[in-house]
Amino acid sequence: MLISKIKKQSTPNDNWNSKKSSAKIYINRNKMKLLIVDNEENLLKGLKLLLENFCPEITSIETADGVITGLEKISSFKPDILLLDVEMDDGTGFDLMKQVVTPRFQLIFVTAHNQYAIQAFKFSAIDYLLKPVDPDALQKSIGKALRNIRNTN
Repeated sequence: MLISKIKKQSTPNDNWNSKKSSAKIYINRNKMKLLIVDNEENLLKGLKLLLENFCPEITSIETADGVITGLEKISSFKPDILLLDVEMDDGTGFDLMKQVVTPRFQLIFVTAHNQYAIQAFKFSAIDYLLKPVDPDALQKSIGKALRNIRNTN
């Protein structure tokens, strides 16, 4: 089961803006965007629910069901964090990442397959979560992504 436990936790929300020096992009810390790319509809719904309950810093969540739609959403939505499955109907998460020229997001793989972890970290993933997703592990991964974003801007 994807949702092994649900508990509402409040996390302090940072209220500061930062300027990304190289690209001169202003990032609003109150509007963190996250994209989930996975072909399993139940997982998409479950992850959205977990994020809404455990990660109040994430204010906008979009989903895509494969490599092609994922690339389209990355281009249009411009996520701060990407949760990416490995095996999908139209290719792999690695196929998707090979087509992203300059990733401007924190990458977290979420998959049922533990054998791809080393390959995932070669794409600069900050974490590798196994399904079913543990809410505590998800919360820690999102926290790590948010810290990385704040430290690089």
